Amino acid sequence: MAAPLVRGYADAGVRRIALLARTPERGEAARRAVLARYPEVEVLFVPADAGDAGQVRAAVAAVHDRFGQIDVAVSSVTGSYRPELLHRTPVEDLATIVTQQALPPMLLTRVVLPLMQEQGGGSIVNIASDAAKVPTPGESVIGAAMAAIVMFSKVAALEAKRNGVRVNALTPSLIANTPTAEMVLRDGFSRKLFEKAASQAHLGVAEPEDLASMVVFLGGPAAAKLTGQAISVNGGISVLGCRTYHSRYPGGHRMATPHGSALLQPDDGSVTPGSARSLLFTILGELVWPTGKPVWTATLVHLLRGLGIEEQTARQAIARAASSDWIAAARTGREVSWSLTPKLQRIFESGSLRVYSLSDSYSRWDGRWLVVLPTIPASHRSVRRPLYTGLTWAGLGNPAPGLWVTPHVERVTEIRELVDRLDLQRHTVAFAGTVEAIGLDQREIVDRGWDLAALREHYEQVEPIIGALAPRTADEKLFESVRLSNEYGALPRTDPQLPEALLPDWIGRRIARRIEALRAQWKPAAEARFAEIDAESSSRTAVAP
Repeated sequence: MAAPLVRGYADAGVRRIALLARTPERGEAARRAVLARYPEVEVLFVPADAGDAGQVRAAVAAVHDRFGQIDVAVSSVTGSYRPELLHRTPVEDLATIVTQQALPPMLLTRVVLPLMQEQGGGSIVNIASDAAKVPTPGESVIGAAMAAIVMFSKVAALEAKRNGVRVNALTPSLIANTPTAEMVLRDGFSRKLFEKAASQAHLGVAEPEDLASMVVFLGGPAAAKLTGQAISVNGGISVLGCRTYHSRYPGGHRMATPHGSALLQPDDGSVTPGSARSLLFTILGELVWPTGKPVWTATLVHLLRGLGIEEQTARQAIARAASSDWIAAARTGREVSWSLTPKLQRIFESGSLRVYSLSDSYSRWDGRWLVVLPTIPASHRSVRRPLYTGLTWAGLGNPAPGLWVTPHVERVTEIRELVDRLDLQRHTVAFAGTVEAIGLDQREIVDRGWDLAALREHYEQVEPIIGALAPRTADEKLFESVRLSNEYGALPRTDPQLPEALLPDWIGRRIARRIEALRAQWKPAAEARFAEIDAESSSRTAVAP
């Protein structure tokens, strides 16, 4: 981690940097590498064992004597411990693991804190890991050590804030292209554990530069009000699980979908299912788009209020939709009607095909896979999120870091357009072919590429809720239809729609058929009631003074 951290601070304009390391040869080599790239930077290397109080005290004193002050202190220590189940961990190793991981940041913080207090400010960043936050098999001991670092940092922040000193912790998960990543991915239990974690990093496995950028931010003036925080940098690994949406169903139940997504996925990916914005999106797609006609503001507000959204929030959602170029206004007196923009119509045209094919078994799959291997250079780092969002929306799985696959070879045009839009043509390799008997087989690719266990659990929870739906009046059918469509539209991002050959008797196809049947059953009454509401809005506009 030292090299990207130093580059980050040098690029940010820092001109005096000190390196502390246990191995003199490696530390001196790092110092020379920094000088070769940044000759204007004064670099001091001090050999020290971060776990030895005397050596840390002497090293910090040497740096302070040389530079006159210490504005930022970063503790990043790696250990040789690999995750292992507790009952397999030697009793004799417990104290070593905890001491090796937790003690160094405590020592450095304790030694530099009085100096920063005396000078009236400073920033301390202690790097732990997500094991501090997320209970994970195999990380009972390391998790305890990392939790110690996080709690230590938070308490230190409380004590130091009165003197202008900030203390924060970073808690990454797997960091690609590091010795620690190579060690844990080598073999055995830890390899299985972290390969599974890497497959869930839908924003991409974090790289050293990602962590370095956050460290530089925490040390700079932009983070002047930030202290006592433990910030995860993990590509989304530790936020997995079911997200509960806001749409209520009979009996107080709620439907939940893993990894929240947006109905038909708008370009900006900014819709959270069950929110006012998402429900408006569903209304526009399910009720307004098929008519080809404008819709009155009063109609949209009436529908959103019927779905449990406050009027002010509903109007804000409409305004945001207009600013996102979803809808365009036409004024009649004091009233406004809204037409769908070409942009939103294109979204509905492309996305509806995906949503309404969830029940398809794809029984004619020819055994070929589409494989995409994108790389994101430093000059294109801002496109990482839209790239991974687009690939996930297209149904691609991520069975290994940097590797994206789907049996839907027909989606190649969609992927090409995504890559072209993000200007990644020269940084992406893609091809189609069959799986050979080398390495992972198709079953293992499926298991690692998608979290089907969580999705199956979600479907099992949803199935009885859907079965209990029995709206009677036209209003009930209208509102339940919108709610159900809102949930249904989120599924393409989580359900990869794998062919029957790869996923036989998949519960998702059964659920999709049931939802489609209900929507078809309620559709006439829902559309008729929507037309009545909009006609009432139009008549009120006509008689308004």
